[in-house]
Formats: sequence, C-alpha cells, structure tokens
Amino acid sequence: MASMARQVVDNQWLRQLRHEANWTQEQLAVRIGVASSTLRSWEQGKVKVAMTLEQWEELAIAVNVSLSDLHSRIRKPHKKTGE
Repeated sequence: MASMARQVVDNQWLRQLRHEANWTQEQLAVRIGVASSTLRSWEQGKVKVAMTLEQWEELAIAVNVSLSDLHSRIRKPHKKTGE
C-alpha cells in the first residue's frame, strides 16, 4: 500500500491576524460562522481556507483589515506586518 504524504497549507497569516486582533479561535469561528474545529484545521494547515464572500468580509471586519489586505496576505503568506 502506497503511503500518501499529507500536504500542509501555509495559513500562518490567519493565526497572525487572529492574534493581532486579540480573538480566540472560538470567538473568531463564531464571528465568521464556522466551527472552531474548522478554524483550528485552517490555522494548522491541514486544509485550505474556504469561505463564502460574506465570511471573508466578516473576517476582514473582525481583524480590522481590508479585503485587499487579506488577499495580499494569502498570496504572500510570509509577509510580516510592517514590511
């Protein structure tokens, strides 16, 4: 039986934004309408982040960034705040 390597997704931008905005995983999950286990899986890189437009908008509001900034963080996950 061939072993399948699990691909890890770099979602550090999500954890970083959540910490900067002082949200717990549970609080942010409720705010954007997902299960806390889903948010945890996203942050751990187990799965890609998948949300509706409304959820992306709610996330942007919750962490006090624009949708454009969210998009740039997703595209450049290693970019740190202030660079």
